[in-house]
Amino acid sequence: MTSSIRQARLVAFAAIAALAANAQPARAQVTDGQLRVAPTAAGWRIAADSGAVSVSQIAIPIFVAVPIGEKFAIDVGTSFATSSFSRGGVSRSLAGLTDVQLRGIWAVSDKVVLTIGINAPTGKATVDGQNFELAGMIGADVLSLPVTAYGIGPAFTGGIVYGVEAAGWSFSGGASVRQATGFRPFADTTARFVPGSEYRIAFNADREVGGGRLSLGATGSAFGGQSYGTAATSTGSRAVAQLAWSGALGDGGPQLLLSAWHLYAASGQFNALPIPSQNLSNVQAAVGFGVGTLTIEPNLEARLWSAGTGRAATLGLLGVRTRIPVGDFTLFPGAAMGLGTFSHNLGVSAPFEGNATGYRLTIGMGRSF
Repeated sequence: MTSSIRQARLVAFAAIAALAANAQPARAQVTDGQLRVAPTAAGWRIAADSGAVSVSQIAIPIFVAVPIGEKFAIDVGTSFATSSFSRGGVSRSLAGLTDVQLRGIWAVSDKVVLTIGINAPTGKATVDGQNFELAGMIGADVLSLPVTAYGIGPAFTGGIVYGVEAAGWSFSGGASVRQATGFRPFADTTARFVPGSEYRIAFNADREVGGGRLSLGATGSAFGGQSYGTAATSTGSRAVAQLAWSGALGDGGPQLLLSAWHLYAASGQFNALPIPSQNLSNVQAAVGFGVGTLTIEPNLEARLWSAGTGRAATLGLLGVRTRIPVGDFTLFPGAAMGLGTFSHNLGVSAPFEGNATGYRLTIGMGRSF
């Protein structure tokens, strides 16, 4: 493997290992400049016996990466989002910019990459009581909305990644530390939430298998002491395991992608109230067909979420993605519809359960320079 490919994989892995809780567009390689914009509309509706509950969001994530020579790069990402929530005929909405995430990358060698990140508090971290339910819904991992939080206050992250090749495998391991300064989450009180340090380790291994590429990954996060006003608060440790294989079906055939991941979040507490442990599993299959210069990719996804001792949600999504070259740009439009069931309160004031329907529409655009 050439040093440039090895370095690019290290940088990509460093991005994954250092991702914050709120989603951002995928990071670029040190050797590439990137501009990415991905307008997305997504939402879910739960037909509960107590009244329909719905949440929707229109988000425009923007990401730019600029290389500085062959060893350095900087990237910046943010989103503008409008979120809406309704229950029992009452609707709430929230719109604005999210925090801006700025990251610097230094490829020290073919084996070592250093990163440093800053979370600039440009998003709204404080919500009023009327938007408490909305914030709980968009923050639910199982819904996978584009923006899960508008603001988390100032934060700083430093990380290191080391890579090596052995026995036909490419191995990468990384560690990072994130420190946030805190913010006031609710407008009706002056109490501040002060997060503890987040310690994260990540591991990835990949190699060629069966005419394609197999990738294995694991990430673990632990959190230091936290406080909300004078109340004891804790965030449970989190662990993510990932598995993926991609390759061609036959000589010159369509591309197949199979992937699965599982998230475990240990129990915690907020303002002395217990937060149950959670398990979230996701499996996906996609097949990409080339039609002239286009790529068409039907995909199927299944998601299972449990909280505490009970099942909270079962979701299935059927969609199609495309890749369309247009001059110097590439378009990535996609659409998906979802069906499933819910039986959980998702952080809102009263529990509900019922059948769920959802949708996701995306028009991604990207350019390398």
